[in-house]
Amino acid sequence: MLPTSVCAGEVARAVAARLDAEGSRHVDGFASLPHTEGCGAGHAGDGGLLFDRLIFGHLRHPRVAAAALLEHGCEKTHNDYFACLLRDRGVPLRSFGWASLQG
Repeated sequence: MLPTSVCAGEVARAVAARLDAEGSRHVDGFASLPHTEGCGAGHAGDGGLLFDRLIFGHLRHPRVAAAALLEHGCEKTHNDYFACLLRDRGVPLRSFGWASLQG
C-alpha cells in the first residue's frame, strides 16, 4: 500500500496491517510505505522529479509483485498522475490498484 501523500500515510499503514493480519494464500505479506514528503508539490528545483523517481522506484522494486496506491484526493499527485507516469515509462498497469480517501 503506497500512500501518495503524507495525509494518506496512516490509513495506508492501517490497511496494510489489517491485510497482513488476515493473511493471503497468494501474497507473502503486505506493507505500507508512509513517508513525510507531502505530495511532492512543495519541493524547490527538481524536487518534484525526485519525488516521482522515489515513488516509481518503490512501485517497480523487484520484491513488489503488486501495489495499491492510496491518494488523499486533494494533492498534486493523484492516482491518475502516477498511472500516467507508469504508462509513460512503459509499465503495464495490471499490477496496480487505486483508491482514494476522498470521493
